[in-house]
Amino acid sequence: MHPAATHEVRYYARPNIAYVPFDDAPPLEYGLVWQAAADTGRIRAFAEAAVQTVRRQGGPGDVCAECR
Repeated sequence: MHPAATHEVRYYARPNIAYVPFDDAPPLEYGLVWQAAADTGRIRAFAEAAVQTVRRQGGPGDVCAECR
């Protein structure tokens, strides 16, 4: 048994895995993570694009300070 987000059924459906929904769990939260030593302009641009996409889609307004 492994808890998974609802969207995994759509994006990662497998015929040998049974997804059983349950409604009494708190929502899962995701975040971008990368090594500080590997930080590049391209990574920061991707993170900013992800933040803006989440906001346009009505996602959480409390995006981490590093991502703003």
